Amino acid sequence: MTHHTLSRLIFSLLMSLLMSGFITCWVTWLNLGINFSLTHWANAFIHAWPVAFLFVLFFAPFVQKISNIVLSVVTKIIDKEGRC
Repeated sequence: MTHHTLSRLIFSLLMSLLMSGFITCWVTWLNLGINFSLTHWANAFIHAWPVAFLFVLFFAPFVQKISNIVLSVVTKIIDKEGRC
């Protein structure tokens, strides 16, 4: 496994864990209130994390490319207007 591939897997793992952990906790709290149990959150997390992992793994490179294009366009506009 190449360094780049391993790096993408680790990034996807960590980003999806953080994203799905926070979002499932937030949505569980919104739906059930402050008295929700860890079981409710864990059930939501177990269902959400694999989807989040696959989503980040497959779409992060595409989103990075789009981000670079947007940044390039914005930078050209700013440079053209002489603001930066």
